[in-house]
Amino acid sequence: MYLRKPYKSLFKLCLFALVTLFFFVLTNLSIQNKPNSDTYLDDTLQNKKTVTNILFWIKYWNDPSWYIGGDEEGEQMLQSIGCPAKNCFFTHNRNYLPNITDFDAILFHGAEYLHESVPHERSPHQIYVYSVLESPILCFEDLNRFQNFFNITMTYRFDSDIHWHYGSFFDKNTNELVAPSKNPNWKFPENDFYDQGISKIYSNKKRKIAWFASNCNSNSKRENLVAKIQEHIEVDIYGKCGTHSCDPKSSKCDEMLTTDYMFYLSFENALCKDYVTEKLYRPLNEVIIPIVFNGANTSRYAPPKSYIDANDFENVEALVIFLKYLMNNPEAYIKYFWWKQHYYIVDHKPTFKRGFCDLCMKVKDKNYHNENHLYGNIRDWWETGMCTTESQIKF
Repeated sequence: MYLRKPYKSLFKLCLFALVTLFFFVLTNLSIQNKPNSDTYLDDTLQNKKTVTNILFWIKYWNDPSWYIGGDEEGEQMLQSIGCPAKNCFFTHNRNYLPNITDFDAILFHGAEYLHESVPHERSPHQIYVYSVLESPILCFEDLNRFQNFFNITMTYRFDSDIHWHYGSFFDKNTNELVAPSKNPNWKFPENDFYDQGISKIYSNKKRKIAWFASNCNSNSKRENLVAKIQEHIEVDIYGKCGTHSCDPKSSKCDEMLTTDYMFYLSFENALCKDYVTEKLYRPLNEVIIPIVFNGANTSRYAPPKSYIDANDFENVEALVIFLKYLMNNPEAYIKYFWWKQHYYIVDHKPTFKRGFCDLCMKVKDKNYHNENHLYGNIRDWWETGMCTTESQIKF
């Protein structure tokens, strides 16, 4: 359509006015719908306060998130292990809340130096947690600095507020936890037990004893016990303490225990109350008999006749005689695997995470808060009389 010049100018002016009006209305609508920044921040903070917020104060070894995943994965981790607790948020970000005093609980790793950095403020509602899976022998902090500091202990010991351990036994029929427990209800070993598959595995084993170790100068002097055993039976030592090598990240190391070896040395580096580590559970997941050496009551951790306890023998010679008996009597050897038809093992990683579920429930427990629990002398509780260098077996 042809427009004369005056009309063309008027048309452009009207079009400009319409476009300007459109953008003006659109901008005002956006401003009206946008939340006030202060209100938005207040709502976000309020949402955070409806959750139980737990802070990792220092790293667990080299991991700031304590091997449970990033901040966003904490809740997902709890769900993955079937934790009944809800709305627990774990983070290592000290600035996640406006103040350190706003966190419900703070975890401190007891196997690392704590005194170099502790919170400068603390609110009455906060729970401070002493968390450690190492023995007192490998905890070098002077705990005298921390009297009346910790509310909760989260360790491998049964008398901890939260029992945090390395592995678990479950009943195959009920899926109920059986051990670790102070009084586990084990089934009785079956004297007539025999398994054709295990018999075949046994017949293919050509080597005697394996040991994986990197600490060659232990408080328990386990390396001296190994040396005494070596005077009678060949022991293949893998890692820094021996001449054999195997990539610890490879599943072939564990498979080798089943296919090649009769026994595995589950020797702890310290003889301490309740101190039983993955050194027990690792071989039990295979077809091999662990020989244990620790300061615990191993019957609280594993079924009867699933392991051999070195401390049940007066000396190395008596232990060796029994080991040679089992080497030459396949039926007696096979009976050590009767339990595999009744129980299954959940190893370190899921069990490790379960401790955080228990912690979440403890922090949420209002009755616990009312008790105002505090460790007056954490050093005495953690260290005094808990470890020894004296063993039952003489070597």
